[in-house]
Amino acid sequence: MSLVPPLIQLFLTIFSISDYIGPKRRLLSEKTTKEVVPFRDHTVHYRNGSHLGKKGYWYMASKEWEAALIQSPEDPNYHHAVGLAYAELGRFDDARKSMNKALALSNNNPRVQQSLALLDVKIEAAKEAQGS
Repeated sequence: MSLVPPLIQLFLTIFSISDYIGPKRRLLSEKTTKEVVPFRDHTVHYRNGSHLGKKGYWYMASKEWEAALIQSPEDPNYHHAVGLAYAELGRFDDARKSMNKALALSNNNPRVQQSLALLDVKIEAAKEAQGS
């Protein structure tokens, strides 16, 4: 009689494990940046994006940096940051456009040039991975 409660508990645990451990799903919003990210000062958006990027939340970091770009479209740091996020998300064409804009606005900043070179390496690695 003393084995019945542990067996019931084990049985219930096994059949309810999917309630606690499920497949990982990426939640992406189809909304625009203005609807996803509440309005703040562009410097706040940039800092928030930097914080999210350091944690690896590239989608939300890109949305924060896009919000900063809406308010300050001529800042090369914002274009560079958005380009980095796009590269991490696999949006290589968008990343190149954003980094080229940052390069033009920053008078050929070596840091942006280095990021463009790393982007080329990332693109080649993605092509090789697809070819395998």
